Amino acid sequence: MNRNRILCFSALAATALLASGCGEKPFVKVNGQIITKDEYISALEQTLAVAGPNGTVPVPAGRLVLEQLIGRKIILAEAATQGVVPSDDDVNKAFRYRKDMLEQSQPGKSFEEELQKQGTTAEAFKDNLRAELAEVAVLIKKLGVGDDKVRAYYNEHRDEFGLPARVQLRLILVGPNTPQFADAQKKLANPKNFTEKTARELNIIPQLKATGGLQVLATQALPPNVAPKIQQAALGTVIGPVDWALQGGAAKAWIKVEKKLPQYNVPFEEAAPVARQRVILQLQSTNDPKFNQIRSEIIQKKFAATVESTSPVHETIWKAVKKSAQDAGLDKAPVAAPGAVGGVPPAAPSAPGKGVPTPEPSVPGKGVPKPGAAVPK
Repeated sequence: MNRNRILCFSALAATALLASGCGEKPFVKVNGQIITKDEYISALEQTLAVAGPNGTVPVPAGRLVLEQLIGRKIILAEAATQGVVPSDDDVNKAFRYRKDMLEQSQPGKSFEEELQKQGTTAEAFKDNLRAELAEVAVLIKKLGVGDDKVRAYYNEHRDEFGLPARVQLRLILVGPNTPQFADAQKKLANPKNFTEKTARELNIIPQLKATGGLQVLATQALPPNVAPKIQQAALGTVIGPVDWALQGGAAKAWIKVEKKLPQYNVPFEEAAPVARQRVILQLQSTNDPKFNQIRSEIIQKKFAATVESTSPVHETIWKAVKKSAQDAGLDKAPVAAPGAVGGVPPAAPSAPGKGVPTPEPSVPGKGVPKPGAAVPK
């Protein structure tokens, strides 16, 4: 589970990366606050329709985006009322954390380049982070969560805010006693032939084909029979063929050691914005009555907002959103199970922004065949 997806009604998190749209005619007004058409289109372009609750009819992206943009305005206004609008420093820390986690877990990748591939910018990403942090700040204040509790959480989960020692490998896995194994033996008799192209050609594991065999694994996740060899090998060394135990059999592996990466630690001062998010997420997971009451009150402010639009279509959409909320009781009673708002589920747990780097990258090696994984025949 992505631990940062806790926004009550700005659930795009990193998906709806918004343009500023200053100086344009209002498209929608929320309690007098303006949402421009460019803001709406920018978010819409990066959002897919998502499945409805329990696999029901998909929610149109236009409705999802409108609801989330309205929610964003409400939470920023509430943060201003409470005097807890996130500072530029906190936004920058949260941004650096996400950037560093991606680049540390996937050496060679640039966070900014990944954002550019999706047609957005670092500043737009920070705008969305500000709304995400604003909701956390409101909940922190209303729940009376002090810095001591946030620091205690960090101290207890310190390792989770960084990355363990890791190795970047180029890996080729083939089935033993197969034509692919014979082909690999022939081609890799000369270590110079161990290239990205060769890894794409020979690998039997789809994930490894896709990356040219390039993967990052936590050192402790390496198979015991090859871990010492990898740890002792110089960079560029090719190891293999060696056994790589897999569920239902074994594979033969050739391994090229690309990089060795030390443990990556994030000090509390840099991790504090993320630690606050995780404290709130922990409270949410316990279904704490006080948390649910406060969260419900914030959601009710959203549905009580005065929303005006120059587009009759979008006024109709908003009325439908409110009707769904009323039918679900979200405009009145405390919410027992955080998640969907107004009948709309939170953003799907795929990579935000259709490929935009996730706020917290997967554990190194996720998707890599490790002992116990199945090997294709």
